[in-house]
Amino acid sequence: MLFRSTVALSGSEVSPDGRYLAWGASSGGSDWQEWRVREIASGKDTDDHLRWVKFSGASWARDASGFYYSRYHAPGENQLKAVNEQHQVWFHRLGTPQSEDVLVYRRPDQPKWLIGAEVSDDGRYLVLTVNAGSAGNNRVFYRDLAVAGGEVVELLPDDDAEYEFVGNQGPVFWFRSNAQAPRYRLIAID
Repeated sequence: MLFRSTVALSGSEVSPDGRYLAWGASSGGSDWQEWRVREIASGKDTDDHLRWVKFSGASWARDASGFYYSRYHAPGENQLKAVNEQHQVWFHRLGTPQSEDVLVYRRPDQPKWLIGAEVSDDGRYLVLTVNAGSAGNNRVFYRDLAVAGGEVVELLPDDDAEYEFVGNQGPVFWFRSNAQAPRYRLIAID
């Protein structure tokens, strides 16, 4: 009997300069993803290969030097039964092994949190969306990327509503939210 493994494209993101495509795939119906990088002009994958990624996309630095993503530590022998805790945000620099990725943010005091990262269109801010599981409400933190070693600021520290980052104009962040608006509204926060 022949068994076939199902592989699904789980995400993709083109670099700001249009040279690269970061793409993720999952197999066998698993939430685990492996991410790779393809040179668009040649259609060939680079040596970049990221594992233990789950519940993540890729958000490129504006200079296309690499991208931010979220992952867990490598699970034990049985990856499908292991408890996933300590979701973390990392930065992967193109052309380097995953072992050299830089840890950007983690919360050891909140092992169940899921943390996503998105670079603002102007490249100035790293916006972190924090969920406590699969509930719709979330928190929003950010880091000013123009400040070397900048601290993460808890902009919306309570998970009292849904906040979807839409964009920014300088230090003013725009969100689509259902905070005091059951049919949603656009809000601005300086």
